[in-house]
Amino acid sequence: MTTAVEPLSVDASLDVTVDGSRCAVWNESDLLVVNAPTLSAARSLVSGVDALPLPRRRLTGALSATDLTVEVRVRHTPVARAGAGVTPSRLAAAAGYEADVSLRGLAVAAWRGLL
Repeated sequence: MTTAVEPLSVDASLDVTVDGSRCAVWNESDLLVVNAPTLSAARSLVSGVDALPLPRRRLTGALSATDLTVEVRVRHTPVARAGAGVTPSRLAAAAGYEADVSLRGLAVAAWRGLL
C-alpha cells in the first residue's frame, strides 16, 4: 500500500558555494532552478548528489512523487532537468541518471565559457 504524497511547493532564493564556486538557487513557478557559473561547478553539484547516501532512483522518485522538477543551468542556460514530468535523455540514461540532459544547452554553456 502506498501513501499519497502532497505536491511540494518550494519558495527559495539563496546562494550555495560548491568547490569555491557560487551557485544561485531560486524557484520559477513549477521549477527549482540551480544556476552554476561554469560547467565545472555544475559537475561538482552532480558529484555532490552522487555522494548522498541514497540511490539516484530514490532521489528522482521523490522529486516526481512530490511533483517537483529541478533544472540545472550553467550561466542561465538550461543543461539538465530531473523530477516530475521529465523523460530521461539517452545521454543521461547511458550515464545512469534519470534526467533530461540537453546537448544543446551543454554546447551553449561551453561556448559562453570561451567568451
